Amino acid sequence: MAANTRRSCSEVLKVHTNLGTLAPSRFDCRLVLYNDLLIEDLLDKGQYGSVYKGIWQGVSIAIKELDDCTDPKEFSDEVWLMSQLDHQNIVKFVGACNAPKLCILMEFIEGGSLYRVLHVEKRQLDPDSVTSLLTDIAKGLSYLHAQNVIHRDLKSKNVLLTKEPLRAKLCDFGVSKLQAKDSTQTDDVGTLLWMAPEVVRSRCHSEGSDVYSYGAVIYEVLTNSLPFSDTKELNHYNIMYLMCMEAKRLTLPECVLPKTPLQIKYIIDRCLDHSVDMRPPASDLVELLGGVDWEETCSLGSDTLSDDMDAFDDEGV
Repeated sequence: MAANTRRSCSEVLKVHTNLGTLAPSRFDCRLVLYNDLLIEDLLDKGQYGSVYKGIWQGVSIAIKELDDCTDPKEFSDEVWLMSQLDHQNIVKFVGACNAPKLCILMEFIEGGSLYRVLHVEKRQLDPDSVTSLLTDIAKGLSYLHAQNVIHRDLKSKNVLLTKEPLRAKLCDFGVSKLQAKDSTQTDDVGTLLWMAPEVVRSRCHSEGSDVYSYGAVIYEVLTNSLPFSDTKELNHYNIMYLMCMEAKRLTLPECVLPKTPLQIKYIIDRCLDHSVDMRPPASDLVELLGGVDWEETCSLGSDTLSDDMDAFDDEGV
């Protein structure tokens, strides 16, 4: 059975001629027969399709079944991108189906999404788990950027968690793009609450816009709330107006500051800066998180907090 389900992309093209936009030599992928899949529970439904838990060759996997209107080239691009990625903090690619449904098969992560943990189960993460998860996300993002890949839709729903030990992996690369050096991407993608201001204004994506989204994820982890959830009549129009016209920054509520390590407060301030140039690269985030001390928390006194931030900058962090 296994020998029959492993094929090169040139064979994929013969089976599904609509994938002819992809050069046969571009990559090697594992083509899985749809009838060999046992589809079980619906895990999530989004803009581009549905994700199911399933079984293939006796192993639990996640099956991303794309909508019928999906562009075959976009499907092949996502398959190619996922097949190239190999990192402990990136969900692993298993294979793909091209008939009768377009499906992408990935490793099954049993802990579900960070979004579910924070906003459905409403679990309060302990300090060590917070540091571990934020570090994992930063490592995954740093790896993507090192491959010249912009995620473009980083949010808690696209962070999956293992159970024992609790670790984080990035997923959903349907809108991710390879980035040419010194360029940005300008498609209308991403989720507004996590979008950087420049993306809201002009749909201009860069590594820096990913870093802003990372800061919004930190906000979620520390507050167990969605970004801008304190905004009256939370809707797309109000968020766009506040960010673009009033330059409103996403900031931690004062009730959270006394429990927040100084290093994490510094990181979130930098990540959520409206100026792209002020945001640190993802690789720096990993290094900064290595020095988190939960005994050294922020003071509610603005003068003390300002002095503490100045001390970090003076050290060249």
